[in-house]
Amino acid sequence: MCFINLFQCKSFLQFYRSAKTVHSIHSPYVYQLLMHTLEDQRQYYSLADLDFIRSQLVSNDSIVEVEDHGAGSKMAKTSQRKISEIASSAVSNTEKASFLFRLVNHLKPQHILELGSSLGLSSLYMHYARRQAKIQTIEGSQSLGNIAKNIHRQVGADISVYIGTFRRILPEILTANEEIDLVYVDGHHTYEATLWHHEILVRYLSNSAVLVYDDIYWSEGMQRAWQQISKDPTFSICLDLFHMGILIKNKDQKERLSEKIIKKKWKPYSLGFFG
Repeated sequence: MCFINLFQCKSFLQFYRSAKTVHSIHSPYVYQLLMHTLEDQRQYYSLADLDFIRSQLVSNDSIVEVEDHGAGSKMAKTSQRKISEIASSAVSNTEKASFLFRLVNHLKPQHILELGSSLGLSSLYMHYARRQAKIQTIEGSQSLGNIAKNIHRQVGADISVYIGTFRRILPEILTANEEIDLVYVDGHHTYEATLWHHEILVRYLSNSAVLVYDDIYWSEGMQRAWQQISKDPTFSICLDLFHMGILIKNKDQKERLSEKIIKKKWKPYSLGFFG
């Protein structure tokens, strides 16, 4: 695991001490979810194709002008950036993207919404996991949005990319569509923006919807936002995976479940006997 700053390093040490593995989960629904996503080691053919697309982006040194409407990048110091740098640092890494693929493959949502398209890879991973799903994604940067559109077009992926700020585009999408089954939030990593996203999104979710928040330990502000929205009673299941947070609406979950979860390979001595 790679840490960018001291805050994230300290946060992970605190997270690690209290995190449980799948062995400690007693909910059948959550246990199956984790086994088919976090702990799934199967190599899908689609993942190899997606890795090839990623490798092409990582080797592309073309320079683009990036408009940033959110918290910005911890790595970039200028708005002019190489596509290779964006693919290496700003785009969801292989582990995150593969998790999204497995999550969509397991849950089989009909309608997916993404906030923060970047180069279009994350939405492509979700598309490959469920090609019949309706996928909409919003990107604030014109140049990145255009790249995402081109990549999707080249592989024949039917994904709708909207270019503009979340505050302008999100209400338009939500009020013009049916309920959403899965939302992946990967943009505007600030306390205020995250709370705003959450407040508006919960009004348009299906009865079994899943909200996925990326980089919940990005900063102190993001951590505070996650701590606040993770208590939302709308969701009966809350999973803190450190690199992302997951909120799930599940009417069959009688008692609310909120856990910090880590891969069992990172905590092999935790077998569920003591939590």
